[in-house]
Amino acid sequence: MVVMTVTVIVLVRVGRLVDDRRLRRIGLQPTVSRRGRSGCRYPPDMQKALFTLGLVLFLLGLLTGFVIPALKNPRMALSSHLEGVLNGMFLVLLGLLWPNIDLPHALGVIAIALVVYAAYVNWLATLLAAAWGAGRKLAPIAAGDHGASALKEGVVNFLLVSLGVSIVVGVAIVIAGL
Repeated sequence: MVVMTVTVIVLVRVGRLVDDRRLRRIGLQPTVSRRGRSGCRYPPDMQKALFTLGLVLFLLGLLTGFVIPALKNPRMALSSHLEGVLNGMFLVLLGLLWPNIDLPHALGVIAIALVVYAAYVNWLATLLAAAWGAGRKLAPIAAGDHGASALKEGVVNFLLVSLGVSIVVGVAIVIAGL
């Protein structure tokens, strides 16, 4: 939840809709989507935020690859490594696609917050599962015969379920804006 809260705060601050009159007063034009059907406005910083968040997650995924042998469940650690790398690339790809998405501002910020939350939590949940030996319920193949306390299993299960819902809703919103 902390990751999602921080993500929403950052994206709301970066993607804050600025009053058109204030922009025109200082000689700037409001940023409007290319298609402009609904007059959707996103600052160029939204795309840069997706690029930055994607590359940071890509780097975290790469660094996770170095600690695979040191974790309790190396198979789950490999999953965490792959999740970080692939979800980082997905965020960069979404950043490339972002100028072609036409959504109301608030809906665009919500979609990005959901997708970024899901991407980072996917990496974190599998990393925690690798370190704790958890994940038997929702990732039985990667968890193998490892087991963890009920609390640790509960944390990993909550993260995996919440990210699943977040990514489905976030991607559905993005698809609706294409």
